[in-house]
Amino acid sequence: MSDDLHSDRAGSGGAMVGKRSTNPGAGNKPGLLRSLLDDLTHVLTAYGCPERDTEQLVRAVAATHRPEAVTDILQATPPEPAAWTALIDGYLNQVGSRYLLTEEATPADGYTPDWSYTLCGGVECTSGSRTGWLFGPLNGRTLCIPAGSKVKAGEQLTDGIPDPHDLLRMFGPRHAVAAVGDRLTDLCPLDPEAAERMVQPLLTAAVEVVDEGWWPDGGTFELPKGSLCTLRRFRIENGRAISHALRGLPSSADPRLHALADIRDDAERADAFLKQKLYRIARDAGLSMGSGACRRVYLGCTDLARLLDQGGAIPADDPDFLTTVGRELSEVGRALGVEACGQDAYEALARAGLAPGVTPRSLRKLSPEQIAGLTSALADVLNVEVPSEHVRAALERISWHWS
Repeated sequence: MSDDLHSDRAGSGGAMVGKRSTNPGAGNKPGLLRSLLDDLTHVLTAYGCPERDTEQLVRAVAATHRPEAVTDILQATPPEPAAWTALIDGYLNQVGSRYLLTEEATPADGYTPDWSYTLCGGVECTSGSRTGWLFGPLNGRTLCIPAGSKVKAGEQLTDGIPDPHDLLRMFGPRHAVAAVGDRLTDLCPLDPEAAERMVQPLLTAAVEVVDEGWWPDGGTFELPKGSLCTLRRFRIENGRAISHALRGLPSSADPRLHALADIRDDAERADAFLKQKLYRIARDAGLSMGSGACRRVYLGCTDLARLLDQGGAIPADDPDFLTTVGRELSEVGRALGVEACGQDAYEALARAGLAPGVTPRSLRKLSPEQIAGLTSALADVLNVEVPSEHVRAALERISWHWS
């Protein structure tokens, strides 16, 4: 499936509110939400899956005997608690109630953990020039291997389900797609190839901008750090910025730079620049520029469908605007006698499919169905019945404040 393609879908651009479907041949047993299956259909179609194959894949997923588990996969919900995974080749030794993974069979003294960096259940720790990973306590997990065993990077250390978000970050898309696809074959009547085809867009199509790069005249990269976008949209933005930087290129510059200017497709221009490693050549021509950087993210069907609806990009949230939204929606809870905070408001927005990427414009354009979805999500977060008119009034105050 190509990650170059995405199509726009008519609609409001938010998460659809749908009814729960039933599994084929399972009577009235609750199954996957119809809106989730619609989002899955949209995503598969947008990334090159033929119509007939898409129908077969969606039907197979709908036939699952464990709809909650499949929903977690399709919505990129992290497993709780997640299984531990070895991040390096080495030896797993018990240290008190914890376990230390190091390259040496007997760990040296003085390993100090960096609690700000955790991955796959472990915390990175160092002792001089040596690096290890500290796991634990088990908290109900069971080790799959005896303490003291030699393990390989990527090997599962405990029972449970590894977090695909961490697998993608540490081991890349191929490993993550295989792991998630393998789990899906246990839940649905899908062979391994079909299961991987199903989850591939969720693990390869979206990226988060981690660096905007640097460009002449202040740059033209339109996606700020923290934005979510499709991989193609990211390449397009890089290609546009490169095109801007090449304006006024001297005739004596390297022909490869002039060739870049002749490429019409922005994404292809970015690919050519990166593949030919033209940074130094560009600097020699007097161009100070560097492409933006991104990292792949595991995005659920509903979020990915929304990303496609919004032209392939959701800008990073404006913290000042989020403060206003949090204050007003929290006030809804307090008016009902429930103590609420800004984090509760943001969680409700996320559950309703409105965050990240919430903007004054997007809130002003909410459909009645989306307002109903936000009301329901806020009620779930606050554990209290929320009248829709309270939410509408809060949205009007937000709109007035940011008009």
